[in-house]
Amino acid sequence: MGAEDIVRYVKSLRLGWSGHVERTEKNIIPKSLLHDNIIGVKRIGRLRKEVAAGWRAAFKSTDKRMEKISTAKKIVKKAKAH
Repeated sequence: MGAEDIVRYVKSLRLGWSGHVERTEKNIIPKSLLHDNIIGVKRIGRLRKEVAAGWRAAFKSTDKRMEKISTAKKIVKKAKAH
């Protein structure tokens, strides 16, 4: 499959998706995103320290939960074996 074929394929999928969104009801999110002008402000530069610290804390708590889940799965698996 050549590069032109891939581009043509992706464009056909996008056209199909656009037709699907057009046929849906007015109040769904993809249709509003397709038709509305979204104006926002993107901050330029690196993340602020507070934001980065909050993300790190969230990931640490997720890691602890995952460790507890994996430990529980091991216990259940061991119990099923007996």
